[in-house]
Amino acid sequence: DKTLINAIQGDDSTSPLVGTQVELEGIVTADFQGDGELDGFFVSSLSDDVDSNPLTSEGVFVFFADTDVSVGDHVRVQGTVEEFFDATQIGSVSQVAICDTGLSVAATKITLPLADATDLEAFEGMLVTLEQPLVVTDNFGLGRFGEVELATERLYQGTQIALPGDAANAVETENLLKKILLDDGSTVQNLDPTAYPTPGLSAENTLRTGDTVNTVTGVLTYSFSLYRI
Repeated sequence: DKTLINAIQGDDSTSPLVGTQVELEGIVTADFQGDGELDGFFVSSLSDDVDSNPLTSEGVFVFFADTDVSVGDHVRVQGTVEEFFDATQIGSVSQVAICDTGLSVAATKITLPLADATDLEAFEGMLVTLEQPLVVTDNFGLGRFGEVELATERLYQGTQIALPGDAANAVETENLLKKILLDDGSTVQNLDPTAYPTPGLSAENTLRTGDTVNTVTGVLTYSFSLYRI
């Protein structure tokens, strides 16, 4: 019997099935099995398996690279539910079967700012899209980690625009609801060329704070204590 992805994710920050061996089915939405990547792939629920609970995610990461899969594959996976640094995944995978190919999954629309910092948990592992203007507010990690922080507006340190103490802390709390990290999905540091901007970062092709993007689409995950696409 297969276990639904939404049952694996549950409606809390931790899966209710940790340590349980399961079989699940889904469609591959992102493939990071290559060298220097995440050693796995993301799957989303089949349309008939989606539940009506908005708090249960319909996607999950499968930590397995021995069977090559491609985006659009319908796969059946046998493995064990794990929490890896607070992110739900399928590990100790014993089998991946490719049942069909060439399928697609519609990205789920999300928006910033969030109402609560935990709101993104309901979309962990899912293909999502933000169809809104976002501003590059931090590019410090671009060259080394392939990371770019995007936000609804230019963000400033709390004490730049408010007095130290409660007022500045309130600004910092609001900032957390307005931003998300764009990640290249690579575990290689100082990758050359960088993923952003295409075809690579250079003096003639820069990515500056204050630059804007109109749409961002990718898989939402959680690592190093941050949600990222």
